[in-house]
Amino acid sequence: GSYRGYIWSLVIQEFKDLPFINKIIGIGCDSLKPFLSAGHYEEMVSTTGFTYDNAHNEFLQYLITTGVFGLAMYLAALWAGIKEGVRKLKEQQSEPTLIALFGVIGYLIQSMVNINQCVTTPIFVILFAIMTLKNKEKN
Repeated sequence: GSYRGYIWSLVIQEFKDLPFINKIIGIGCDSLKPFLSAGHYEEMVSTTGFTYDNAHNEFLQYLITTGVFGLAMYLAALWAGIKEGVRKLKEQQSEPTLIALFGVIGYLIQSMVNINQCVTTPIFVILFAIMTLKNKEKN
């Protein structure tokens, strides 16, 4: 698991120790490596052999970099989208919606132990859009 438990516990502890404002808005996107290296460089290298630039859990990554506010907005969007996808499935029995819903859920499951990547994240966004796409009524 490439020391997933180690990095998760380190990120959670660092989040707990953040000033209140940073708990709300985070430390800034793409800033985890310098943030962790400032206080834990020697520990990370001696424990794992390298330093981390990502929490290897998308939700923890968003929590520490965008704060409670950013994570809450992400979770709200996910909840609303999945809810809409399920509603659409109940009404229309749409195969593309079903496939997209399974793709979105699959992505979210793997994102709990992986990092967001420039290859997979756009596919997730496309599947999310397909899942929530509103059909225009024909006149």
